[in-house]
Amino acid sequence: MLHSKNEKMKAGKDSSKSILFARRFLRLAILSCVLAALGILFASCTSNPNSQEQTNSQYEQTSNKGTTNNDPTPSIDTTRAIRSTVNGNTQFVTSSLTATSYDPILVKEGIPVQWTLKVPEGSLNACNNEIIIPEYEINVVLEVGDNVITFMPVEAGTFEFCCWMEMIFSYIAVEDKDGNIPPMKDGETWRPTPPCCLD
Repeated sequence: MLHSKNEKMKAGKDSSKSILFARRFLRLAILSCVLAALGILFASCTSNPNSQEQTNSQYEQTSNKGTTNNDPTPSIDTTRAIRSTVNGNTQFVTSSLTATSYDPILVKEGIPVQWTLKVPEGSLNACNNEIIIPEYEINVVLEVGDNVITFMPVEAGTFEFCCWMEMIFSYIAVEDKDGNIPPMKDGETWRPTPPCCLD
């Protein structure tokens, strides 16, 4: 009887030590995560304070092209924009998004657009899950799969769209009937996605 009582006391002490060890380990793990998060935040804020200015400068230089009637240079570099295809009386374009970016698109003025924005599984987050297209007064809450957006581009130009938090930016470039994209209007500049939101 005494022997089993001692065994129970020893088992109780071992159990208490295990619980104490688990609590200490959990506290240490939480503290490590907090410190790591603070380190990442600090590094992203101090790594290169001029990076946003340099990025803005690059986009401003690009957006200032095409300032004369003889220069049909696009207001921004549209080489990475996904071009629409016209079928009948509608133009179709399909693009996708990542957790930190939207593909830009290139369409023609005067032809209704059916834009399919593909959202891969695991790519939606609290920032990119809704886009705002001010030029066409469109707000779309995105879902995984194909999201169809329709609009009529009545005027040629470059029109920005962004996430609802105004942190992830992209654009819709609209060509005129001759295939030119007018420069951005005075005072307009292309706003790139800030470095904190990039991959």
